Amino acid sequence: MTWNNPTRKLKTITKGYILALDGETNYIELGDLDITGSFSIEIIAEIMYFDTIYRTFLGKGWLNENYCLDTKYLNFRFFVRDNANNAFIVYSSTRPSLGKLYHLIGTYDEESLKIYVNGKQEAKTTIGAISLKQNDVPCSIGARWDGTKWVVHLKCKFILARLYRDVALTESEGLHNLRNPLNPVHKSDLVLWLDPTSVDVENNVWEDKSGYGNDGVINGAIPVFGYLYYNKTEDKLEFVRG
Repeated sequence: MTWNNPTRKLKTITKGYILALDGETNYIELGDLDITGSFSIEIIAEIMYFDTIYRTFLGKGWLNENYCLDTKYLNFRFFVRDNANNAFIVYSSTRPSLGKLYHLIGTYDEESLKIYVNGKQEAKTTIGAISLKQNDVPCSIGARWDGTKWVVHLKCKFILARLYRDVALTESEGLHNLRNPLNPVHKSDLVLWLDPTSVDVENNVWEDKSGYGNDGVINGAIPVFGYLYYNKTEDKLEFVRG
């Protein structure tokens, strides 16, 4: 990693592929990633279109969810459901801007739901210890499975997805991951780790680096080659097509 632009302080993180999803039919199907206790979802993506309805970053099921990180009412949303089918939700204060890269984290620590946007905690709601709902549908990126079809698609450029089991990331840990996206904290607690270095273009697979084999099957999304940078001046990530 080098500072390749002394004026803007851009540090090269990596070169590789991101996945462009069309918001209509594209999605990435993962495994049956049920969660039972504390956990964290982390994603990096650039939104190309959104509206007031649900648009999925990463989630498991539709109207029968285990969990999801998505957009709703022009905000980012982190959502879990318990075994009694009660929904618990926390919304960001940030409203997404088109064409901007976002680093998002949703956490549940068996006491509270929290959502972080670009390294900062934006909201928290206390829900206590709950038994998270389990289902037999796949976890997915860019859309969710409702039992018969894929719905609530998101038009975006997807760069990174991680799922931590038994860990609720803190604000400082989230900021570390934003600044060091290929060197995250709590590596041993990851059950899903997808990033630009692990897209297998030839076989349409986004390979899981966690060691759990939760590879993503790419359905229609277009690989885009480029460079991921950390902008130290503005404390944010940037992707430049190459």
